[in-house]
Amino acid sequence: MNIARGGEWIGTRLPTSGPRTNPWWRESSDRIVRPGELVSYDTDLIGPFGYGADLSRTRFCGPGRPNGEQRRLYRMAWDQIHRNIDLIGPGLGFREFAERSWPIPGKCGPRSYPSPTHGVGLVNEHPVVAVAGAFGAAGNEGPFLPGMTMCVESYIGETGGYEGVKLERQVLVTETGCEILDTFPFDEDLMFREVRASMAFPSLTESPWLACRSRQAAPWPAPAPARRFSRWRAAPAPAAPSLRPPCSGGRPG
Repeated sequence: MNIARGGEWIGTRLPTSGPRTNPWWRESSDRIVRPGELVSYDTDLIGPFGYGADLSRTRFCGPGRPNGEQRRLYRMAWDQIHRNIDLIGPGLGFREFAERSWPIPGKCGPRSYPSPTHGVGLVNEHPVVAVAGAFGAAGNEGPFLPGMTMCVESYIGETGGYEGVKLERQVLVTETGCEILDTFPFDEDLMFREVRASMAFPSLTESPWLACRSRQAAPWPAPAPARRFSRWRAAPAPAAPSLRPPCSGGRPG
């Protein structure tokens, strides 16, 4: 779809499912997505005119409903990116951001994403804001400035855990805070009650879960009738061996 719409190239191949979502950074395989699993992906697209679009989402593959562990992981990833988005504003130093950012639980620390936010432009760019414990070795010094475009991301997967959740949003630093640029939906079935309720607010700035001064405090259009976001659904495996490519029985993951 990126190429069809005038995009230039794709940086990574990271859609994974089930146990291949933990740890992160496993490239796609011919594994078939199974019902009841999480599907996590990172876009890393270089789109039209060479601009980067770096977003991540995790979805539940139906039929059925996510279990408590899947929702727990999702909630931590959601909390991390939105707590960190709420911190971003002009003049805040990168080191101070790292020190004040959402604290990663101990079991998730070894497999967490090394940079809770990084710049994006024509590709992933300066600055790289490392986690507090690694800032001296891998972080860039400096402040957030108006006009910077940043990706705020989270990977939550426990050492020895079965699955993991990857979420990422793209924001623009403004004179007064930051504006969320991405509009692709999250998986409502994985969200917890407070977030689902907040989605009914006409303005993001009125939501207690998205109080990040996004969308320049402009109200959204009147909400559409309630509906469920579409979910990934597993395709049945072929009944017999076939000469078709191995991914034809379902989505690779």
